[in-house]
Amino acid sequence: MLEHRFGESQTLRTVGSVEIPLPDDDPDAFLIILNIIHGHLRQVPLQVDLQTLTQLAILVDKYELHERIEVFAGFWFGNLISTIPNCYTDDIPSWTCVCWVFNKPEEFKRVTRLILRHGRGTLTFNELPVPSFVADDYLENEHCNFECDALMVGALTKRLRAFNILPHRPKSPYTGLSLQDFTHRFRHGMYFPAAQRTSTFFYSHSKCAIPSIDRMLAECEQLSDGLDMADYKTALTLAL
Repeated sequence: MLEHRFGESQTLRTVGSVEIPLPDDDPDAFLIILNIIHGHLRQVPLQVDLQTLTQLAILVDKYELHERIEVFAGFWFGNLISTIPNCYTDDIPSWTCVCWVFNKPEEFKRVTRLILRHGRGTLTFNELPVPSFVADDYLENEHCNFECDALMVGALTKRLRAFNILPHRPKSPYTGLSLQDFTHRFRHGMYFPAAQRTSTFFYSHSKCAIPSIDRMLAECEQLSDGLDMADYKTALTLAL
């Protein structure tokens, strides 16, 4: 910013000083980082609250200062680790951010477990530097797993009853129903209009189990796609 042809660099060369507005940066957290960078270590606190640590994490991620503050980050995090909640609270997004930025895998797993198991609403990290896939995974678990599982169990039960497969398990040699009939009738009976009304993701994302039924049926059809004569002629030749 203070080099090349940026406006700030031109002002610096012309006037000798320049003011750079940083409206999104927390001033208290910024001052702590500046004291670390400039070696004013006695002015750096060894204990901060979660709100300040979150603001520090935002700045560390924004300006890529992980190595510069690593030692102090260990003190800050260590003094707060006992306050990590055991149930879902409004502080969980901040804890997720702090654990991610300061590379705390065990605690990251712990707080995200709370998100996945106890979260009850839409998870928002706002401007916190947390990868989007963390929120995506939560949303997929929160809004789809129960809905899709319930829909699948009900639909599978109804279809299997229609084939007289439930409650009695079929026995070998499984006569009376061809693979073509089964896949066609099964696939066309697995429509989930309720999912479109209830699921945020319309059962289209990668972790949803509903589309996997169609994939399994397609794999079964592919396995029964006829025999390759060349395979048998080769085997016969080798046998002779």
